Amino acid sequence: MTGLQTTGVTPDTQVGASCTTGADGECTRTVDLGSYYWRETAAPPGYELPDPAVFGPLVLTEEDASEGVTVTVEDVRTAVSGSVTVVKEDSATGDVLAGAVFELWEETNG
Repeated sequence: MTGLQTTGVTPDTQVGASCTTGADGECTRTVDLGSYYWRETAAPPGYELPDPAVFGPLVLTEEDASEGVTVTVEDVRTAVSGSVTVVKEDSATGDVLAGAVFELWEETNG
């Protein structure tokens, strides 16, 4: 069979424990020559898992052993939205006031 096989009579072998990306965004394993797959099992907060979430095969040969092989995976931000509201009131009575004009600005420059 081709592709990552995680179940069945002869599944592929997981190499070590799960790997969490660091500040550099990377997970690295030192392995023997062969074919490997990375499977993303949890996306960073605010991101969705890609579909499919399996990447490879990455084929490590003698020719590229010193450099290693790399795959770049891109996750998509989770679309989260909500509402922001301003209410205009009379300071003395607390009555809501119609006719005020506001602009909404997003903080984007730090």
